[in-house]
Amino acid sequence: QGLGTLSKEVLTSTDIGLPLGPVGTAALMPAAIEEFSEGLEQPRSEILTFLAAREAAHHRLFAGVPWLAPQLLGSVEAYAQGVTLDMSGARDMTARGAPEYTEERRNAAAAFGLTDTDVTYIKATQGDLPDVEEPFAPIAESLGWSTAEVFAHARRMQESGHLRRFAGILNHRTAGFRANGMAVWNVPEERIGEFGQFVAGYRNISHCYQRPTYPDWPYSVFSMIHHPKVAGVEDTARAIAAETGIEDYRVLYSTTEFKKIRLPYFVPEYDQWEELCSAVASEGATVDADDEVLS
Repeated sequence: QGLGTLSKEVLTSTDIGLPLGPVGTAALMPAAIEEFSEGLEQPRSEILTFLAAREAAHHRLFAGVPWLAPQLLGSVEAYAQGVTLDMSGARDMTARGAPEYTEERRNAAAAFGLTDTDVTYIKATQGDLPDVEEPFAPIAESLGWSTAEVFAHARRMQESGHLRRFAGILNHRTAGFRANGMAVWNVPEERIGEFGQFVAGYRNISHCYQRPTYPDWPYSVFSMIHHPKVAGVEDTARAIAAETGIEDYRVLYSTTEFKKIRLPYFVPEYDQWEELCSAVASEGATVDADDEVLS
């Protein structure tokens, strides 16, 4: 789940120094690596070999030091999972609400797996919708279903927790959210959970998570605030400080947003890359210039 969330921003399952995938399973993100490779002078095969070798080294480290992965993951906890950034303009920017996708729902969904029908449905619906009068009609045709059955299955998957929501993805900068500030907070250890849940309720905050602290960096909770104006970001941060009593914070502003790509699920390319990475992680495996695994 963590890997899926960051799939637009990471190249491998350990790219940020955390084991985001299953224990002992290496993973490379094909689309992200293709995007990363564009414009580089190095051949794609060399980039792939480097990333695969680094991924294998990371997994060997985590396997050789069993306590390391739980220690790292335990120090990074997400609070804003499922929070929806309000882009309607109908509510005050500092309005709060409950997260739409809670940890309880996540655990309930994880209790049982996807069916073959669910996987087929995900494959059919994860792409862009055509700009036509009935955009779900081609999906229904590809599945051999009626449009009503497409909607009904979506509702069942949403009820089970396997589908969070089906919604359009807007570029928040193009939509008018030009000011984007990462507010970092110095929160006492015993208040981090309560503070994170509170901040996650703000409708103009898209991410909120705990991060490790260091002697020269005491900020343990990060929250991404969006607003049409910088003054609105500052007002939100001040409102949080006033309501929580946490007054030691900074707001760091982003200057450039790099292109993001959507992670496709259950595609042959992913299986191919996963097989390649797993083979490289095995002792004695190498990769040739054509991405063929050699034993």
